[in-house]
Amino acid sequence: MPMRATSANNGLRVNGKELRCKIVGEGGNLGLTQLGRIEFAQKGGLISTDAIDNSAGVDSSDHEVNIKILLNRVVENGDLTEKQRNSLLAEMTDEVGKLVLRHNRGQSHVLSLANAQAPERLADHWRLIQSLVREGRLNREIEYLPSDAQIKKRLNKAQGLTRPEISVLLAYSKIKLSEQLVEDGIGEDSDLTTQINEYFPTQLTKHFGGQMASHPLIQEIIAGHVTNNLGNRMGPTFTTYMQEETGASSLNVVRAYMAAEDIFGIPALWDAINGLDFTVSNAVLNSLLIRIQGLLERATLWLLRNTRESLSIQRLKDTYKPGVEVIRANMQAILTESSQAHLADITASLVEQNIPTEVAERLSSINYLFYGLDIIRVASNTETEVLDVAQTYFALEMDLELHWLRYKVGELSADDMWQRRAKAGLGDEVDNGLRTLTQEVIQSSADIKKLEQRLTHWRDSNSDSIKHYRAAFSEIKAESELTLAMVTVAIRELRNLI
Repeated sequence: MPMRATSANNGLRVNGKELRCKIVGEGGNLGLTQLGRIEFAQKGGLISTDAIDNSAGVDSSDHEVNIKILLNRVVENGDLTEKQRNSLLAEMTDEVGKLVLRHNRGQSHVLSLANAQAPERLADHWRLIQSLVREGRLNREIEYLPSDAQIKKRLNKAQGLTRPEISVLLAYSKIKLSEQLVEDGIGEDSDLTTQINEYFPTQLTKHFGGQMASHPLIQEIIAGHVTNNLGNRMGPTFTTYMQEETGASSLNVVRAYMAAEDIFGIPALWDAINGLDFTVSNAVLNSLLIRIQGLLERATLWLLRNTRESLSIQRLKDTYKPGVEVIRANMQAILTESSQAHLADITASLVEQNIPTEVAERLSSINYLFYGLDIIRVASNTETEVLDVAQTYFALEMDLELHWLRYKVGELSADDMWQRRAKAGLGDEVDNGLRTLTQEVIQSSADIKKLEQRLTHWRDSNSDSIKHYRAAFSEIKAESELTLAMVTVAIRELRNLI
């Protein structure tokens, strides 16, 4: 599995496993063959692909071309002289460099996150490979991606794809998403057209923002920029997974994802985590970012499945963000004592790893904030204050020991994509059951304002069903190891309460 194979280099060629270094960065194309990269990575070396290592150059060229197209039209309209244009191009050099580096740092970082999760995500990577092959987008032999038989062997050995292989998937997934967004008409979405201001330097957006809307490549620019941002945060499998789970278009996946980012205040959290570079270990930072990925995946899926009207980023933000902020601001008043203690334990654990207290508190509350989506839906359906619904929701969760069931569902093994889908489905069943039950409790005691009286009224009205539920649950909890079948029974008992 040699490095670059030309006859002139025969005396210099070595195999990937023979490299006596830990990291390789390719300053030009084809410094190594893909097989050589894979071999080096399997030996424990850190390497991506030449396309990843040189992507900033391509990104710079794209920015240059798109900026010149815009300014040439401005010059043709007489709003700028050619001399002024050239001067402006020179002045923007540093900012363009920062924009390009931000894209490419993010790309490298998401590969590190994907690489860290490679063994447990192999089923997802396999699924993406098969999807791209079916669509005629990928020839896995040309790209030296493993066959189905080889992937099965890696699954048995708990081995994932190497970083060079994941790099190929990231590239193909970005190409696919960008093309689909153009086909879906991303340039016609008023919530997304503003993304062009994030792509161009501030001097252009400040002085020539009006002309940007008529840029001949506006759809392609926005699609590429959005694709980079999403791909560099969520990795190669995210969009395809969302589409296959929900049947949503790429554009709607992007809408739901970007709304979720804003609803939960994730950009500020990312900035806070990135500011911890060199003060916290890389492994800890990666674990925090993976935790955020998990929230965004669950929230995007929830928004896609629970939004029946036409998807709009602004409408989703208006619907859910205020309620999430209410829950965030009143977390201690909403949670039961045991949940408060659990939250404090997670926060303390993060602080022990040198995470600032404020950041640790925000990270530890992520799961509780996610449940805010269900709470806000119930509040809307019952015309009840979010705070009242939240208190009822978490009190029922604790009373019915659903916090324990959720934890146990999370512990279930998921060695392939079907097990993962089944596991996710069980988690959804618990969430849906608790949401429906919360709504029923509130509607059946509409005149009762105090939480404990409301719960007492519900318990008295459903005493036989609750007694049966508790007996079945006690039997399940007594088992030393929870199985998929036992979780299914527990969820059926929850349904029977509704």
